Amino acid sequence: MAAAEFVTTWTSRLRTLQAQVDASSSAVPQLVNSSQQLGRELTEWAERIPTYELRRCESELKILNEALSVASNKSNPKTKFSFKKKLPFAPTEISRATSSTPGPISPPSALLASNAAPSNSVPPVPSSARKLNCITSSYLSMDQIPCTSSNSSALVIESLSKCFVDFVRSPAGQAGKSNGWDVSALYLYDLKDSVLLLPSIEGSIMMHGCEGCLIVCAGHQIRMHNSKRCKVLAKVSSTPIIEGCSGLLFGSYPDFASISRVASSIDSQLVVQDFDHPFATASSPSPNWKLATVEEQRLSGDWLEHSRREANWEALRIEAFEKH
Repeated sequence: MAAAEFVTTWTSRLRTLQAQVDASSSAVPQLVNSSQQLGRELTEWAERIPTYELRRCESELKILNEALSVASNKSNPKTKFSFKKKLPFAPTEISRATSSTPGPISPPSALLASNAAPSNSVPPVPSSARKLNCITSSYLSMDQIPCTSSNSSALVIESLSKCFVDFVRSPAGQAGKSNGWDVSALYLYDLKDSVLLLPSIEGSIMMHGCEGCLIVCAGHQIRMHNSKRCKVLAKVSSTPIIEGCSGLLFGSYPDFASISRVASSIDSQLVVQDFDHPFATASSPSPNWKLATVEEQRLSGDWLEHSRREANWEALRIEAFEKH
C-alpha cells in the first residue's frame, strides 16, 4: 500500500469514528479501542508519510480523542462523593521511530521541528549575519557585502527592488572564497523584480517573499516560501522544498567558467517537494512549479552568455524578464 492510499483509507476510518461518537454514547469503549488502533497504525506509517499530512492526521486524531473523552464523561456521570475517575484511554501521540528499541514518545512540537514541517513563518536569521538590504534600482557586486566583527558566514539579501546582484562576473566573484566569498548560508527575503547571480555555497539557501526574480544559485538545500513568478537556476544536493509558492520555474545552474557549453542542459531528475501538494507525481504534478523546457533553458543560457559582454546592468535586468 502506498502512503497516499494509507492516508486516504486512514482518514476515511477516522471520519467514520467521528460520526459514531455523536450517534451512540454506549459504544464509547469500542470507539476508544478503534481510535487507539488508528494511533498505532499512524505510528507504523509515520516514516513514510509526508510531514504535512502526518501533522494533519495527528491533529484530527487528537480532536477525535477529545470528543471521546467528552462522550465518556456524559455516559458515566460522576456522583457527588465519587473520586475522580481515570480516563478510559490515554491521548495518542505519534512518533517517527528511529530504532526498534522502545523509547519515550516525542511530543508533537518536537516531531514536527525535527522533520522540517511546513511553516508560513519566516525562517530565523542569525543575529550576527551580514546584511545587504533596503536597496532600489542598483547594481550590487561582492564589494558591497558588509564586513562584521563576528566574521559571520551567513549573508542576508533583503528588501531589494529592481536590482542586479552580480557576485560572479566581478573579479572577486570569479576568485571565489579566496577573495571574499566565505558564505555558507544565504537568506533571500522580500526581493522584487531583481536578478541575482550567486556563486555556489556549501550550506542552505532560504528564500521568502520573492516575486518576479531570476535567481541563479547553488547549495546543499533550497527552501522557498511565499514566493511567486520566479525563475530559479539551481544546483542542489538535496530536494528543494517550496511552500505557499506559485508560478515557479526551475532550471539548471550554469557553469560560469564556460556558460555556453552547458546553457541548454537540464537536470531532468530535479524534483521539487511542494508542501502544498505532498502527493504530487509526474502524472499529477504540483501546479506551483515546473521544470524548464530545453527552449527555456536555452534562452537562459543565451542571456547569461550575453551578460558576460554587456555592461549595462539595467538593460540586462529588463532583458532577463522579457526572455523569462
